[in-house]
Amino acid sequence: AVFFSLSLSAHSLTVVDCVTWVSMKEKPSCASCKHQRRRCNAYCPLAPYFPHDRLAQFLNVRKLFGVSNVLRIIKDLEPQQRDDAMRTIIFEAEVRARDPVRGCLGVIEDLQRQINWSRAELEVTLAHLRTVKQQRQTNHGIPAAAHLGGFPVGSFSSNRLYGMPLNPLLHTDGGRAGHGGRNMAGG
Repeated sequence: AVFFSLSLSAHSLTVVDCVTWVSMKEKPSCASCKHQRRRCNAYCPLAPYFPHDRLAQFLNVRKLFGVSNVLRIIKDLEPQQRDDAMRTIIFEAEVRARDPVRGCLGVIEDLQRQINWSRAELEVTLAHLRTVKQQRQTNHGIPAAAHLGGFPVGSFSSNRLYGMPLNPLLHTDGGRAGHGGRNMAGG
């Protein structure tokens, strides 16, 4: 009500201008406009990606790519591609801020290391499973749980078989490393 009475005293403002001004005043400037100390309008291309509370994220993107480059990238894309592009740009800038030396390459290397570890763990588990199946075939009547030290088949974790975490990358000597001479494949 107070604002409306002010708008009546300012004869040059229309009702549409007043509504636009009120809605812009209720919505804080995006992080980009806040950093550049300018008023954020409804057509700001960076507002959807950098709300007012994400200033640090905007600064990381600005430092790595520059505002004009980001604007050029999103301007050249189809509207349906812009969200994916901005998510990628923001991700790359955040990763580079956390790890300035390796950046995204560090994330890729870490994921590759996890894949290799998981593959090695799978190989150890499959070798153990083959051994259990062989023992079961040779000992016909003895249940498989007896061969696993009392663990029911399908309910144990291979990396906790001997009460300690298993690092399959250490098993380069036939599965004996780190387990007190016990062979993971042979029991």
